[in-house]
Amino acid sequence: MKVKIIVDASQFVHANFHIWKKAHNAATLADAIVANIQSAVFKISQEVTVDSVVLALDSRHTFRHPIFPGYKSRPSSGIDWDGIEAKLQENFTCLKRDLLKADDIIYIYALLKHKKDDVAVIILGSDRDHFQTVDRVGCLQYCTTSGLLPTNKESVTSWKCKLILGCKSDDVPSIAPARTGEKTVQKMLDKGMTVKDIMLHYKIDPAGTDAQSNADLIYYDMLVYGKYVSYEDQSALLTKINSL
Repeated sequence: MKVKIIVDASQFVHANFHIWKKAHNAATLADAIVANIQSAVFKISQEVTVDSVVLALDSRHTFRHPIFPGYKSRPSSGIDWDGIEAKLQENFTCLKRDLLKADDIIYIYALLKHKKDDVAVIILGSDRDHFQTVDRVGCLQYCTTSGLLPTNKESVTSWKCKLILGCKSDDVPSIAPARTGEKTVQKMLDKGMTVKDIMLHYKIDPAGTDAQSNADLIYYDMLVYGKYVSYEDQSALLTKINSL
């Protein structure tokens, strides 16, 4: 079986930025990112036959920001995204689409490619948000420090907790009662309760504004994208992915 690697480029950028930020040199940082991605791909290639490598890039402004203005509302990191992206595009095939973050593109790529024509997709990156794609599509996720994810101490269904408890890293708010913890919600999921069951348990209306807003902010789904991303942009992305 051939393996196609889809790389969460933004995760590599952030990880290297904290190491190289003292250099104040976008070219140096970009070179380090390229080298680290190439090293990670080489490591994977020692175990499987790698057919292709594609990078997924974030749009600076996503469809999620108008839904919730506080989405990823942290101060600018000072990363020279344009300079870094130019370097990445010199070295790799890259996918980027207005209004979509890299996670969305990775989900769509995996949905279209995994187990099609004897192909397996591996997501390269450490972000646990990709557990949603791993859980729903069935592809694999690889992290250079931990190996295959999730680890034995993690649950691939943990992404469902975010539909109720929000996502701190993306500044998505919780809609659960105060002091509701992830361990409690995860135990309910492990017992076979659905997200809807858990919402009703906490007297949250699954069809309510807050629940629907969180679903659109967190859930990766073509129907969600269809509400906010133009048909032309979606078609262009699908055509590009299918050509790879």
